Amino acid sequence: MDKLRVFFILLLSIGSKTFIKAIYGKSVVLGSFFKSIYVPYIRCRAGGKIIIKNVNFRSGVSIFSDGGLLEINEGTFINSGCSFNTRKKIYLGKNVLIGEGVKFYDHNHQVDDFYNVSFDLFDEAPIHIGDNCWIGSNCVVLKGVSICNNVVIGAGTILRKNIEESGIFVSDGMGGVKKIK
Repeated sequence: MDKLRVFFILLLSIGSKTFIKAIYGKSVVLGSFFKSIYVPYIRCRAGGKIIIKNVNFRSGVSIFSDGGLLEINEGTFINSGCSFNTRKKIYLGKNVLIGEGVKFYDHNHQVDDFYNVSFDLFDEAPIHIGDNCWIGSNCVVLKGVSICNNVVIGAGTILRKNIEESGIFVSDGMGGVKKIK
């Protein structure tokens, strides 16, 4: 059975804005106040750590750290239905926009030579998203991907490789990405 930390949510109304502060203990650290009326579903176990700094969430965001580190920096907006699943490390820089339904996975289940899928052995590699990036709706960001600053990723793109120059990138229809601007 997982040992989940119990959390408390304090709602403080200041003027017309509501600020939420969640206290999860040492495993989860949220910015002193983050501007959002929604609170993500957060699960942290096996020594995982989650750091969220002044981030705005929409509904239905799911965060799971199974021994990994998730760090989301200030000014970031995460739209509805997104999920973060880490066993290694997922890092989002400052002022990142995440469209609806984006998924982040920093690991894959291991598959042997006979195509048997392991339930408890994983291949892991960190994900890094630079500052001022926009990841369009329904993208999937896979293990080992690093994206530099000032990058836009078109909706529905599956990211398997690094993006090392600023610009606008979309799916090339063959499992890769191409720069369009």
